[in-house]
Amino acid sequence: MTTWARVRTPRFSKSCRGAAFCGPITAAVVVGKQIGGLGVLERGVNRLIIGAGMIPRGEAGLIFAGMGSALMLHGRPAMAGTTFSALVLMVMFSPFITPPLPKIVFARDSSAPDIGSP
Repeated sequence: MTTWARVRTPRFSKSCRGAAFCGPITAAVVVGKQIGGLGVLERGVNRLIIGAGMIPRGEAGLIFAGMGSALMLHGRPAMAGTTFSALVLMVMFSPFITPPLPKIVFARDSSAPDIGSP
């Protein structure tokens, strides 16, 4: 009689999958907001600052994520729990990305006015 040992492959728990999915979603949000900042048509405006200023504005995304998690299609949730977790983490982490970006962009742009000077 032969006995086979079962080898369990490591699997991520659902919470880890949501956290792993948060990185690509956050990157897509940052890139999308920067592209949106390029749509400003006024001359002399730093479009990168506008894009960086829009990054933490994820409240609408959180509202739509909540609606999507509550929506049922054919008796099943329209949005997986891991996707909802990733969106909530994105909304939580994106405000921490914003503060260093204007400092970097202003340091790169020497023509930017000094806000602190009279």
